[in-house]
Parts: sequence; structure tokens; C-alpha cells
Amino acid sequence: MTQSWQQVPGTGEVISVCALDDGTIVGIGADHRLYARPNLAGWIEIPDSGDVIAATVLTDGTILGVGTDARRCTGGGGRSPAAAR
Repeated sequence: MTQSWQQVPGTGEVISVCALDDGTIVGIGADHRLYARPNLAGWIEIPDSGDVIAATVLTDGTILGVGTDARRCTGGGGRSPAAAR
């Protein structure tokens, strides 16, 4: 990569991101809560996600997280977090 990185406007403070198959971005906020960004309108907190330090998306769309207690947790049920609001 020869180009410099540019900050994306309006993205807030996140410490990690991953993407769902539908293009929704899932991010871990600086507050360790999970957020979804289904479009460019902004982040939506994922209800009852708890505090996490890492997250990934499984092949069925389920979000697998690592809680601040170092235990694994799952959620999302294979659908976009924005649909669960």
C-alpha cells in the first residue's frame, strides 16, 4: 500500500470492526459495546450485547464475541443487528 490512510468522517471511536454478508459493519466501541453500522447514517448500539474486547462473524452470520471476562459469547442469530432493533 503506497497511499496514506485517511480518517473516515463520522465514524466515531471504535477499536475493532468486522463485516456481515449484507454489508453491515459491526464495531466495538471505545466503551466495549457492540455497534452496527448498516449504512452511512451512523452507529446503532446492538441491544444486550454486553461488553466485548473482540468480535468476528461466523459463516452463518452469528456474531462471536469475547467478553471483557475473557469468555466467549454469541448473538445475532444469523441476521443483521440492525434488524434486531
